[in-house]
Amino acid sequence: MAPRSEAEGYFSRIEEILQTSPSAPGAYRKIEDELDRLSPAAWQQLKKKCKSYLYVRDPIRGWNQLVACLNEAKGYVLLEDLGFTQITFLPEGNGSRCDLTGKQDHAQALLEVKTMNPGAEELRVQRDREWLRRQGKSVEPFDIESYELDDRLTRAISETVQKAAGHLKATQNQTEDRLLILLVVNLFFENIKAFDDSLRRFCHRILPAGLELVVERPPARFPVVLHSRERLSRA
Repeated sequence: MAPRSEAEGYFSRIEEILQTSPSAPGAYRKIEDELDRLSPAAWQQLKKKCKSYLYVRDPIRGWNQLVACLNEAKGYVLLEDLGFTQITFLPEGNGSRCDLTGKQDHAQALLEVKTMNPGAEELRVQRDREWLRRQGKSVEPFDIESYELDDRLTRAISETVQKAAGHLKATQNQTEDRLLILLVVNLFFENIKAFDDSLRRFCHRILPAGLELVVERPPARFPVVLHSRERLSRA
């Protein structure tokens, strides 16, 4: 849902968010640190991609499209950390292309960035609690829901990975291209090690041959998972 006026755009609430959300300063610093890694040309490319989402706010999911676009900067950082250069953000086309490419000697990497957020019901609860807080109502401390790798989450991850794989395959023009998926999981887990172990086993089953998957989830940076299907079979 696109706001009607610029006053309703994303940056119109930055100061309010910084003042009312204890986690906002740290979150914005992390985004700035990632954006600082971009080359001037890459920054212009990403800025052009994100511009169309500055005034698109979903009533339940908020600025999720803008956040997902900004998360592509994490893909740039990952490729650079892996030793790739000439990293480029690909423009949005018909929705079938991956997000970034990078060069390393004579090899090329293709990277698709996917973001997983809490479901609509969880977001609706958080929104209602925020409204009560703004009205000066007493709100009990919120216990962050602990996610496990249940059927709903595995189905969502599987669909997300398969869609990303399709974008990578559609962009690939050389069989030796390195194909990577960066999955940004904005969920919190009570037992992180158990989740990571379960995720590795699950990805072994669903990850198409020849692809590599990297997972970033709070509070970790990456890699939590950085394996091709063949490497997983030996893990």
